[in-house]
Amino acid sequence: MWKNLVYPILLVWLGCAPATPSFGEADRQAILDHHTAFATEVDRGDYNAAVRSYEEAAVLLPPNAPRVVGKIGIIKTFESMGPVGDLQLWGDEFFASGDLVVVSGNYAMNLLPPGAAVAIADTGKYLEVWRRQVDGAWLIAWETFNSSLPVRDLSTGP
Repeated sequence: MWKNLVYPILLVWLGCAPATPSFGEADRQAILDHHTAFATEVDRGDYNAAVRSYEEAAVLLPPNAPRVVGKIGIIKTFESMGPVGDLQLWGDEFFASGDLVVVSGNYAMNLLPPGAAVAIADTGKYLEVWRRQVDGAWLIAWETFNSSLPVRDLSTGP
């Protein structure tokens, strides 16, 4: 007899389980809006504002440097790179699964590394993992990026 009740109970239980929200166009646009704000804030050198797109314990995997954990470390990493201008980000691909979204994209910027005489026009790519927060907002949990230009001594410029 109890076997006849299993299926209906399972259906009721599954119907009561909270549904994972799907990733839609509004979510995609929210992430793209974060990218726009981030680029503007980085161009201004306002890294405190730029890290609003990151979780408190976000992980950054910058090129040629150790792993960085947390907003304060991320701010220091960005500051150590030197002034950035004309940053542009293109989120080309979005892959969503539950409360995580992987964004693969490209960037372009002018970078004046410490010790360089002139700014370098850099292009590269990035990979971000965004996590949906309890309030529905999206924040970066993990990020890595690197240049697509050949390796050279950045202290001497182009």
